[in-house]
Amino acid sequence: MKDLNQVLEFLNEIPCINQGGCGISALAVYRWLKKNNSLSDDFAIIYLHYWDNNDMELNNNFISGESKVATSCSHAIFRYNGKLYDSNGIHRGVDVSTTNHVVITVKDIERFMRASLSVSNWNTCFSREQAIPLINKKLQVDLELA
Repeated sequence: MKDLNQVLEFLNEIPCINQGGCGISALAVYRWLKKNNSLSDDFAIIYLHYWDNNDMELNNNFISGESKVATSCSHAIFRYNGKLYDSNGIHRGVDVSTTNHVVITVKDIERFMRASLSVSNWNTCFSREQAIPLINKKLQVDLELA
């Protein structure tokens, strides 16, 4: 893969990537950008919480060090060079200044994502068993969460 658009096109072809796989997709993009020395200064993964503020509170508590438990979200997107993306490309229709959200910055992405993606409450429409090996091979990243 030569550029972010190709990465997103590939990820978007994976069945149900935005129905339980959005966190995996965001982590894959992060690791691909990092491997290619292409992270922007403003890069962040953003967890949108459209309902259940308890999940948002739990994630915020993990980030602040008040909890050792993180959880899923309604949708995971990422910020890159001032724009918001998911595997569909530029993510429209979300104003993160007004939506309940948790911003995971570059300094704690690995720690947070390992904890969050290890919980079982992600949508099971997305098959991790099939998708992760494919993503690892195609993007030449390692989505190991341990």
